[in-house]
Amino acid sequence: MIELYPSYKELYNQNPVFARKQVLEVYRKTKNKSFTAKMFKTNRCVVRQIVKRYELYGEEGLKDLPKRPKNSPNKTPPHIEAIILTERKKTGYGRDRIARNLNERGIPLKPSTVRYVLKRYNASAKYKRSKYRKKQRFYDFEELYPLEHFEVDLKEIYDQSTLSEETINHAKEIKVPPYQWTAIDVKPAPRRCRFLKHKPYSYPLHHNTG
Repeated sequence: MIELYPSYKELYNQNPVFARKQVLEVYRKTKNKSFTAKMFKTNRCVVRQIVKRYELYGEEGLKDLPKRPKNSPNKTPPHIEAIILTERKKTGYGRDRIARNLNERGIPLKPSTVRYVLKRYNASAKYKRSKYRKKQRFYDFEELYPLEHFEVDLKEIYDQSTLSEETINHAKEIKVPPYQWTAIDVKPAPRRCRFLKHKPYSYPLHHNTG
């Protein structure tokens, strides 16, 4: 009477090592790869591979082999990865700016390569938290140069909600301009630049050009 066995696939899904041991046990009894393959509803190549790996490595040969390739010719060299991570930590730049800087220094890199390295080492871009605690990026810093993009705003200096009437009257007496233009560079390198200009002219209150 032929003993019935679950299929090799069913056993493998439950426990790969146990499945291979069961196949190996039946083969030892029968010494027939075709018969063993038929019992487990698989093919001779599977049985042959299990037997061969056991003969070469013993019990260790029944375990899953690492799926990572032995050679990775396209992998970024470790010293280049170290340069990318150092540049990221030093400047805080994103993939495009880091790739651009390193290319200028004679290290040819694509932004995609920089992105993979930053992702592999969990060196993601910096974020600002909103009041609702959601991650939100306000600008695409990776595409910006310093002094390339500014936030421009017009501020009323005679702010009645924060200054006393006496202070405002005194400011008018000494001819302090009532309005102030502010331009802030959104890409600090290494510190944020701010440009101020006072305007003596009459502008609509609470005007915002940003």
